[in-house]
Order: sequence, then structure tokens, then C-alpha cells
Amino acid sequence: VGPGLTMLTGETGAGKSMIAGALSVLAGAPVPKDLVREGEDEAYVEGVFDLAERPRTLARLREAGVLPGPDGILVVRRELRRAGRNRVLINGILSSLQVLDQVGPLLISVQSQDQQRELERSGHARDLLDELGGGLAQRAAVKAAWTAWRQAEQELALPQRRIAHPHVQVVPR
Repeated sequence: VGPGLTMLTGETGAGKSMIAGALSVLAGAPVPKDLVREGEDEAYVEGVFDLAERPRTLARLREAGVLPGPDGILVVRRELRRAGRNRVLINGILSSLQVLDQVGPLLISVQSQDQQRELERSGHARDLLDELGGGLAQRAAVKAAWTAWRQAEQELALPQRRIAHPHVQVVPR
């Protein structure tokens, strides 16, 4: 499938909903209980994304701690089990549904009758405004400054704890 808008059309019963559902699961949507075929123990959904020509998406993925291959290829796989826990793998490395919730919307946007799902995601409006307004670099700078401030705050609190409680040994983290 090429970059940009892709539309899926077809006759009733042609499998459009199955494909849209698989794409949604790949983007982090909850897995319906009946997704694993009757008589099977597991199923999987896998997507291969060529992001070489999408520098903004690559930057946001790196910000989320996800590193595509050197060629810009990112492979996302969800392994679904009838019994036991499902798994998320990104470029073959075990990941989490929380990471997939961050990464999925950068890769796939399935617009359907329940498209309000993305609007309900926490932080969606902030992410959209930061991206459209070119504020991703400022956002990263604020995050780094906040992290440094929290670390300095903890380091400053250490001597104060020693003064307030001289009989207690405080071990820094």
C-alpha cells in the first residue's frame, strides 16, 4: 500500500470489517474475545511500515523510545492467545500495550463508524497541536527541563532530610 490515503471498499461480506479490525488491533485497539478463530489457540496480526520518507513520524517514535531499523522499517506484531496474555512486539522486541497505544496512531489511522476512539485518547489534542504547530522540539525541551528540575529537587531534599532526621540514614536512589 502506498503512502497517503487508502480506502477500502467492497461488497457486503467481502471482509472489509475484518481488515479494518486487524488494522485497529495493530494500532493498539482492544482485542475482541472472538478474534482467535474457533479451534485455534492463537492468532497474530503483523504490519510492516516503511517510514524512511516520514521524518516527523520517525522523530515522534524516537521520542516514545521506539527505534525503527536503519532503513526506516518498523515491524509491529500482536500475538493473541485464547488462554494467557497477549504480546506486543516492535521490531522483534517485546513491548507493551501502553507503548503501542503511543505508537499505533502515528502509523495507522482507521476512520470508521467508531472514529471517536482517537478523540477520546488522553493527550490527543495536545499531540495534534504540538505536531501541527511545530512544537515537538519545544515539547522535548520542556520534558528534559522538567526531568532535570525533579532530579535537582530530590538532590536538594537529601541534605534537608539529614538535618531534620540525623539518626536516619538516607540512601539516594
